[in-house]
Amino acid sequence: MNVKDGELELDKETLVSSNYIDQVIELLPNKKAFKEIRQVIADSNTQDFEALYRALYDRMDEYTSNYAETIIIIEEYMYHSNFRIDKEINIMACISKLIRISGKQVL
Repeated sequence: MNVKDGELELDKETLVSSNYIDQVIELLPNKKAFKEIRQVIADSNTQDFEALYRALYDRMDEYTSNYAETIIIIEEYMYHSNFRIDKEINIMACISKLIRISGKQVL
């Protein structure tokens, strides 16, 4: 963010990092969106994915109907992130599994 001539200007990096979680969740049901999600996460410049894990849990009804397996996957990768040096690889492994089981069943 910058202030120029008394007006607040948001740069692209600020916008991307502030809404990357929404973008990831929006893309999750698309089984072909892995590369796009990977780019969104890379562009966010985020090193701590705690907020993303929480949003994946809180908003799972937006991308899946398989709640039990989704919770297990999120918990597993959230736990493992504490022991990983490259947390981006860990979150992308989680995303990969979530994409595989994503999709809402129509009843």
